[in-house]
Amino acid sequence: MWFWIILLIVSVGQVIWWAMDRSPPFRVDAVRVTNAPRGGLVHIDAEVFRDVRRECGVTSSSHLYDSTGTRFVIDATTSISSAGIAALERKSPGKLRRTIQLPDGVAVGPASIVSSMTYTCNALQEVLRPIQVQTDFQFEVLP
Repeated sequence: MWFWIILLIVSVGQVIWWAMDRSPPFRVDAVRVTNAPRGGLVHIDAEVFRDVRRECGVTSSSHLYDSTGTRFVIDATTSISSAGIAALERKSPGKLRRTIQLPDGVAVGPASIVSSMTYTCNALQEVLRPIQVQTDFQFEVLP
């Protein structure tokens, strides 16, 4: 009988621990984004924190929004495992570098590249409440 009570207490404790695990495993500390003309290349150079101590996988997508509010798909939905995130951190510790070619149809003026990320770091987040992170990199589309 005691075995089942202890097992129940440990299980409830684990679920509570998972429910409290809400800190984002990724953040942008500083960023530099270059401006570019239509069809040109935008370079993103960011200092980031990736919490590779936790085993978190991510599903993400990125979109470009131009000055008229038109949305362009940059990255369709992609998934990266915790091992993949750890490999990214080993290759480029604390850095995120991306180069994106602007579509020819993008409007001149202020624009942003928005990435939406959904992290799962434990079993409870897989089914109930994953951790949402969003980045918004601002730049200018030049004439």
